[in-house]
Amino acid sequence: MDQATKNTSDLEKSRHSLAHILAMAVIRLYPETKIGIGPAIENGFYYEVDTGKKLGFKDLEKIEIEMKKIIAEALPFKQFFSPKDQAFDTLLQSGQIYKSELLQQIPDEQVSFFRTGEFFDLCRGPHVENTSLVDPFKLTKISTTNWLGEKSRPKLQKIEGVSFATENELNEFLALQKELALRDYKKISKAMHLMAFSEEAGTEFITWLPLGTTTKEVLTEYIFDILQLQGYKRIQTPEISKFTLYRDYFEDESLKKTYLPSIKNNDQEFLLRKNAFYHHGLVFKSSKRSYKSLPAKFSELIDSYYLQEKHGNFNIEHKEGIQTHCYLNEDQVISEVENSLLLLEKIYGNLNVSGIQIQARIPDPKDDTHTAEQARTAVTFLQKALANMKKIAKVSTENICKEGAELSFIIKDIHGINFEIASLKVDTISGVKDKLIYTNKSNQNRFPVILQLSVISSFENLFKILLEQNLGAFPIWLAPIQVIVIAISEKYNHSAQEVFNLLKKEGIRAEINIKDSPMQAKIRSAEQNAIPYMLIVGEKEIRTNSVSIRQRNGQELGLIRIEEFIDRLDADLFPKIA
Repeated sequence: MDQATKNTSDLEKSRHSLAHILAMAVIRLYPETKIGIGPAIENGFYYEVDTGKKLGFKDLEKIEIEMKKIIAEALPFKQFFSPKDQAFDTLLQSGQIYKSELLQQIPDEQVSFFRTGEFFDLCRGPHVENTSLVDPFKLTKISTTNWLGEKSRPKLQKIEGVSFATENELNEFLALQKELALRDYKKISKAMHLMAFSEEAGTEFITWLPLGTTTKEVLTEYIFDILQLQGYKRIQTPEISKFTLYRDYFEDESLKKTYLPSIKNNDQEFLLRKNAFYHHGLVFKSSKRSYKSLPAKFSELIDSYYLQEKHGNFNIEHKEGIQTHCYLNEDQVISEVENSLLLLEKIYGNLNVSGIQIQARIPDPKDDTHTAEQARTAVTFLQKALANMKKIAKVSTENICKEGAELSFIIKDIHGINFEIASLKVDTISGVKDKLIYTNKSNQNRFPVILQLSVISSFENLFKILLEQNLGAFPIWLAPIQVIVIAISEKYNHSAQEVFNLLKKEGIRAEINIKDSPMQAKIRSAEQNAIPYMLIVGEKEIRTNSVSIRQRNGQELGLIRIEEFIDRLDADLFPKIA
């Protein structure tokens, strides 16, 4: 056994032993306790208990103190065996109804127990020699659960703890968990009233609340303004279409199973779309195209629906994003790829997004078919554009691209999970396959190269990253509330209202707080909502015809005339487009 394996094994033994100590401590404090399941888990341990009363976080402190007393007693863990029927009677007599139920599921005639002091538990082990030998720990969570995970069964409370080999490792882990909790995008979103996640609608789907909708709309229009300058025409295509439109996807079994089941109507089949590729192809074919009309560029805000396999199960996924298609001749490809890279750089720079990595998907190098050779020409286009832009892409070894070459722009979330926020594909195959035709200078039919750009692959994923990275502190131009006016007390409400009206007249997304509540509470509320500026109105401000300015970072800008503040703010209200 190598040292790493040995250390892991020792840590698991300690965590398992801590689970027993936890159950023992609970029984000492609440003698009528019935215990359920208590294993070692990743990073720690837990035990399910039924104490007959609802435990809270204050009880966790008491339990932890009792656990430390048991640890100090250095009580040995002693294994013993008992005939199954005798063990069943013993458990019932001691009131341990959950353990007796578990016992019935064990096929052995002899069953294993471990005793620690006055406590014994149905268990195969292993454990440390005595309670003093367990590793540093901390109880962290208490929650409600159903016995054996079945809704119809009794409710128990699940007490969880973490444990590591050293105090330093434990403290580092706890500090990390605190940081993760601070950056939990769902909590931030709830505090800022941006998005809602409901059981009734399905927690996997987002409901955009008014402030969240405002932010998303501002971002959407900003991106379409940039795309318009790049020559893109905004269009709108159906979210559902005939099955036949998506025929190519069903040639590939791995793609086929990602579609939601079809909807049948009058002997026809319809599907919810996964992307806008085929729809934009129809727009291209709707007019006769010549080399003079290229590049032909279309953009769209799209909703897409698909099945995502996770752990052998398929879950419905929904994405809302901004997708574009650009139809080109080969001479135009490299410069358009460069333009797209600059566009993404500008957008995500203005959003203050950091940590973007570029991953490339390329055709299978072992495929020697003519189609694969055609697809590999797309790799050359991307390589030249990336070299010109001095950008590096790591080639994915897991996924290939059959139609050409694709760049995925990836960010890790706070848990280390990769999320694609944008993508760029050079498609040298589909123009031929889908009979997309334009005429060259000699009036000969040619097939365009298709540049598919997902400027935002998923608003949901992007906002998750934005909230995690910036704790809801959006750039001023994107903030759902840019300024809040705060009256120091009720007698200044009228003046605060006048300031608020002036801000609204200037097109600033402003709110006003004239509630009868303490000043510090109003400031805390504004900070919780990450509002960039607080304009405070009181006697001093009225006397000087000014407002006191406070930023969300706590910095005080002092007394400033409202007109001067608006002039200062004007430059930050809108992102740079050109």
